[in-house]
Amino acid sequence: MTEYNEQVEAARERLQREQRWREIKYLHGNNGVMETCLGDGTRIREEMASGKVEVHLGKLSYGEVMKVWKHG
Repeated sequence: MTEYNEQVEAARERLQREQRWREIKYLHGNNGVMETCLGDGTRIREEMASGKVEVHLGKLSYGEVMKVWKHG
């Protein structure tokens, strides 16, 4: 039974990380540049004219971000 509780707790923690990733803290647009800041500190900067996107990761590791991105 303890193993089941550990699995449930691990799944709950994973879901909380995914939810933090998806929360938008703020959006800012200026001179054709849209910046989105997420709850974990990740910043996504998009230049609308060129389509260039820069991502500056916050507290989540690259692997966690890719897991959320693939499954979200």
